Order: sequence, then C-alpha cells, then structure tokens
Amino acid sequence: MIPADQPQLARGKAKFWLAVNNNDKRVLGAIMFPNIYHIPDNRKNKLYKKYRKEALLLLGIHEKFVETGSLVIQQSGSLAVGMTTNRKLGNGQAPTVFNFNSNKHRFKEMSSATEEDSPNNLSVLIRQQDYLSAEVIFRAWAAIDNGLIVGLIVFPHINDSGQYHSKQFYQYKNKARAILQKVGYVISGDLVLDQHQQVRFYTYHQLHRHAYRTISNWVKEYGLTKSLKEFIN
Repeated sequence: MIPADQPQLARGKAKFWLAVNNNDKRVLGAIMFPNIYHIPDNRKNKLYKKYRKEALLLLGIHEKFVETGSLVIQQSGSLAVGMTTNRKLGNGQAPTVFNFNSNKHRFKEMSSATEEDSPNNLSVLIRQQDYLSAEVIFRAWAAIDNGLIVGLIVFPHINDSGQYHSKQFYQYKNKARAILQKVGYVISGDLVLDQHQQVRFYTYHQLHRHAYRTISNWVKEYGLTKSLKEFIN
C-alpha cells in the first residue's frame, strides 16, 4: 500500500523492458512487450524469444541493469506519466517513479490547419486540437498491425545536447526499427495523455497531401491494444 502522503498511482497493464538511471530518476530506454496475437501459433514462441533477445541487447547500450516495469499515471497536484519497475518493495515503501525526457508538441496552435485549409474535412482540425490539448508523454517508434499498435520502443535518452541528431541516436533508431518490423509496419509518433486521462498515440507529418490539398501539420491517431490503454489503481 502507498502511504497516504505519497502520490496515488494508476499502473498500466502493458509491460515493458526498461533501463533507468537511479540517480536522476530518468527512463533511459523502454521497450514494450510485443503483442503477437496476429502471429501464427507455430511462430509465436520463436518470434517472441528473438524479439526479447534483440530488445535486451538494444537496452544494453545504456549500460544499466534491464528491468521490467509499467507506465504509471501519477496524481500529485497535477497529472504526470512516468514508469515504475517491478522491484520488490519494503513494507510501506512507495515505488519510485522514473520520468521521461521532456517533449513538446511537434507544432504550435498558430501553425495548425484552418477551415480554409480543409473546409470539407473537419476531422483534420479536431485531431489537431485533440493532439495539442494533450500532454506529450514520450516520442516513440511503433509497430502497427491492422491499425493497432502492437510494438513500441521509446526514443532513448542519450547524454548529448543534440541527441536526436547524433550518430548514436541514428544507430539506436535503425536497430529499434529492425526489431519492430518483426511484428508490424513501423511508424514514429507521440504517446500522449489527453484531457480525459486516456492514453493515445499520434503520428505527425509537417505536410500531407489529402483530397487535392496540402495540409500542414497533419496528425493521425492509431488505435491502442487493450493492455496499453488500460490502467488500474
């Protein structure tokens, strides 16, 4: 039980392998257990073992002990999303919440589409506003099958001021995409927490050709499997 003076946590059902920094309470890397419901039964066991092996090797780049854990929504004045590990806790000890890199929205409201850009497609504007009104939890690469996210690898934390443009990041990206391709089609996007405390996933394109028009800051939502959507107190 979490002590009364500790923030209340809602724990996600989806499981992750993760590497964390215990000093600054930061998530360095996280990979969701793959959802392989769509894989033929005679291939599932072999594929899962290979996926797990390559996932652990990728997280080994962080030079930390790889643990298992879950997403958590933390209620402490305001909502925040982080991760906890499955470490055994002492009596009355609260789980440590590890934080993700701080990420901003990929565009600002002033640069979103207008009714003039898309007079016959109100859904474009609605998706943009839904995305902008949500809190970005992390950026990630995802594997898609039949419109659902079945694999997820969080962008890593790398000790480099230009980490998303570093050689190490691109090497990590290539390995992450190769892992995800085992279970689905690979995209990248943002996992967010919306105003109703629901987790959602959006992809982003700066320019997108749609119905004979070019729309700026196009966002598209992908469905989440039950385990990734659901949290329990």
